[in-house]
Amino acid sequence: MECHHDVPLSYYGDQIKGTRFSDLKLICSNCHKILHRRRPWMKVNELRELLRKS
Repeated sequence: MECHHDVPLSYYGDQIKGTRFSDLKLICSNCHKILHRRRPWMKVNELRELLRKS
């Protein structure tokens, strides 16, 4: 399992923001790689829908 940030940390720039548990998703490493293949990142629910259709 890997931890995925829903909002990229780079989005916050120089602002200091603590990560909340609600900002994180636990996903398998294969799905994590898929989420990071394009910019902006695909959302976890978008990937879930894509996998349901296939």
